[in-house]
Amino acid sequence: MVHAETSTGVLNPVRELAAVAGDHGALTIVDAVTSLGGHPLDVGAWGIDACYSCTQKCLGGPSGLAPVVFGPRALERRVKCRSFYFDLALLEDYWLRRKYHHTMSSTLVYALYEALAIIEEEGLDARWARHERNHHALVDALSTLGLGAVAARRRTALDAQCGARAGRRRRSRRSQTAARRVQHRDRRRARSARRKDLARRSRWARARRLASSFSFAALSSVLARHGHRVPA
Repeated sequence: MVHAETSTGVLNPVRELAAVAGDHGALTIVDAVTSLGGHPLDVGAWGIDACYSCTQKCLGGPSGLAPVVFGPRALERRVKCRSFYFDLALLEDYWLRRKYHHTMSSTLVYALYEALAIIEEEGLDARWARHERNHHALVDALSTLGLGAVAARRRTALDAQCGARAGRRRRSRRSQTAARRVQHRDRRRARSARRKDLARRSRWARARRLASSFSFAALSSVLARHGHRVPA
């Protein structure tokens, strides 16, 4: 399940859903790509069996790393992996026992360390509150422009109007995309035609140079045979 969805602003009740899954003996895997560092997330206390995230969103680091954690129940059901890249045993050996698996960018580790230091300096509670405050400020500002959140609990007349506007914008974007594709195709065809024309002209130019060279050589040979000296 996705904890926080970027494009719609949805924050799913992962804690409650993980409890329901645990009551039925199901494993839970949580996508915390957006939420880690921006919302409360307690993998152990909530009974999450597997969770993964990234470094470039709420953690505030550069992209390139994907923090991942597995709980005891998930590890008990681990099977032999057919992929070298996603083999958890090999990754575990790489990080814990320093066995080779891949060559990573050490600067990303330094960057993640600095990002975590900044989070610790601000404090998790303050950081969570700041993200929530900014979210509400964005939603309120959008409402003054006649726009509504996709994840609204109730559909209002404003939301319906926004939906109609969004539909018109989508149709307009599709029309513009189609026009751009036609323009791109025409430009591609024109470039191909120009390349073919240049290649044809180049072949003719080479042929003319060769013909001129052969003609000059033949003429020089005839003149030399008749005792005329041809300058080099």
